[in-house]
Amino acid sequence: MDAKAKAAAAELARAQADSQAAGALLHDATKASGTNAKASGIKVVSSASSSSEASIAEQLRRLLDATGETISKLERRLAEQERAYADAQRELSALARGPDGLQEELRTARRQREETASSLADCREMAEAAAVGAARELERLSAWHEAVATFGAFQREARAREHAWQTEAERLQRACDVQAALQLETRQMLDHTSEKLLDSQSQMLELQAEAERESAELRAEIDELEELSRAINEGERLRAALEEQTARSAEWSTAAAKEAEELKLKWRAAENTLATTLEELERVSEALELEKSRSQAESSSSDVDARIKEERAAFKEERERLIQAALRALQQLRGAHDVADVAPMGSYHE
Repeated sequence: MDAKAKAAAAELARAQADSQAAGALLHDATKASGTNAKASGIKVVSSASSSSEASIAEQLRRLLDATGETISKLERRLAEQERAYADAQRELSALARGPDGLQEELRTARRQREETASSLADCREMAEAAAVGAARELERLSAWHEAVATFGAFQREARAREHAWQTEAERLQRACDVQAALQLETRQMLDHTSEKLLDSQSQMLELQAEAERESAELRAEIDELEELSRAINEGERLRAALEEQTARSAEWSTAAAKEAEELKLKWRAAENTLATTLEELERVSEALELEKSRSQAESSSSDVDARIKEERAAFKEERERLIQAALRALQQLRGAHDVADVAPMGSYHE
């Protein structure tokens, strides 16, 4: 009987220990469920940008399965404890019909049974609370799943917007590159245009200088042409004067020819007169020589010498007069020839 009482007490103690272990296990399961939920939430939050909806659903499913397994283990443990309690109750009922010495142990076993029942009730309450917490956690996780899905949609939309913004940024970058290329090309064109303008300005200055030189040359040529025109007009005037002078020269030539004929006649007459005069002078000289010789032969008186001197003086005077007359006639003839030859040339030079 004592062995049975001890076995019943040991069974009660084991049932109490099992009940405490079940309570601790349930508490740990509830805590682990909350921790896993929090960790899953944190993991979902931290990896929401990289995980997909399937992985989140798989994590929720695993968490629910773990919670269900924990509740099943607790229920099995409670069922085993209830069976052990029923066995102990039967043992205690059998022992209660024994000696009075076992009453204290019976009361102790009854108290332990009550504690075990209370512990089992606590375990049930804890299991129910864990189930309610798991349901709430499941609802929260479902809401979190929906939030994650919404966040995934928002993230996809954000990615689409980011892609659109990136595409727009690339387009803007290409536009900026094109604009920079256009600005560089424009700057190069402006530099080239400025160089061309400078070259054009230098060429224009050179052309202007050349035009000024050509203008000066043209002005000089115009002056020369004006001078030539004046010279042509003067030439025309001189030609008219020359024609007039030529007509006059023709008249003068005719008059000079007539005068030359007259002068030739006068010259011939003068030549004849001079020849006659010379002959007379020769005859007079011969006569004077003869007279001198006779005079010398007859006498050498002073009267004869005086008469001879007078005759010689008269002869010299007559000879000088005749010579001067001949010279004047020659000069007149030469002057007439010079006037006839020089008159046309003088009018031309005029």
